[in-house]
Amino acid sequence: MPRFSANLSWLYQEIPFFERFQHARSDGFNAVECLFPYDHSISDITSQLQQHNLEMVLINAPAGDWLQGERGISIHPANKIRFRKLFESQAIPTALALNCSRIHIMSGLLSNASDKSDADLTFLDNLEWALKAVSGYPITLLIEPISQQAIPGYYLTYQEQAISVIKQFNHPQLQLQLDLFHCQLTEGSLTQHIEYALDNDILGHVQIAGVPHRHEPDEGEINYSYIFNLLDERKYLHFIGCEYSPKHTTSAGLNWFRAYAY
Repeated sequence: MPRFSANLSWLYQEIPFFERFQHARSDGFNAVECLFPYDHSISDITSQLQQHNLEMVLINAPAGDWLQGERGISIHPANKIRFRKLFESQAIPTALALNCSRIHIMSGLLSNASDKSDADLTFLDNLEWALKAVSGYPITLLIEPISQQAIPGYYLTYQEQAISVIKQFNHPQLQLQLDLFHCQLTEGSLTQHIEYALDNDILGHVQIAGVPHRHEPDEGEINYSYIFNLLDERKYLHFIGCEYSPKHTTSAGLNWFRAYAY
């Protein structure tokens, strides 16, 4: 049976953040994820997780100044020290405090880097450093290709690009975050990408949304029932993150999820 996590940065936006945990649990989720928990009290998040018997399965590393347009700072030579300080002072202690085993590292906008070759080298250098920083901790680092439709100018766009990086390291604590919304917009061939990642034991997290409008997964051009069955048959053991924008209220749009709720 597939296991789903509610992305509390996308779902339940109609209610305050700290009320979303209870609603997610009431709707049948056993796990949640969050883009950037750093704007909230970590002790309060921990309290909500414990109170509602929820597991935090994914957070993002700090990605720079989001309101000023930054979408990750790990490819920018000028931000190397900044990336590492934020990762060490915020991402790792937050993940440990929340018992969260996965951290997604956003790459950033290529237009903000000096050139692509510098971005390539800086990204690899920062990932090597980050892998050393989490050595000995129960934390897996994830990198995710994001479509140009969603974030124009984003550095990491294609599955092959991310997989090449992962294979260079061949490290058990660096895996692929496969967002099927972005993958469908950019490349399609979802079955092929899923099976390749599973065959090579690099699939660390899956995320879903309807295509093309990023609403509920039972709307749009992807047959998610087939995808869920495929992941189940192939013994995918991690979570499927629900990272979409509900058309109305979150709970009202969860009919697709009822069959999978625990």
